Parts: sequence; C-alpha cells; structure tokens
Amino acid sequence: MNFQNIVVGIVILGAIIYVGLMFWKKAKSFKPTNSVCADDCGCENKKKSKI
Repeated sequence: MNFQNIVVGIVILGAIIYVGLMFWKKAKSFKPTNSVCADDCGCENKKKSKI
C-alpha cells in the first residue's frame, strides 16, 4: 500500500461514518416524545387529566 491508498481509505471511512451519523440522527428525530404531543395526537403515553 502506498500513501495515496491510505489517504483515500481514511477519506472514504470518514464519509461512511458521517453518513451513518446523519442517518442515525434523522432516524432518532422520528421517535415520538411526550413533550411535543398535541391534544388530539392519540399518544398512548400522554397523561390524562381528570377534569
């Protein structure tokens, strides 16, 4: 292996890691949270008020 192959391998590995992190962050953003639920969202985790 010469120096160019090592540099190209590092760049490609960095790109793969970057794309993986962006995919993970995007997938994580689809996870529902209780704090942003609307009144009519149908969330099962929402606390029901006793009015």
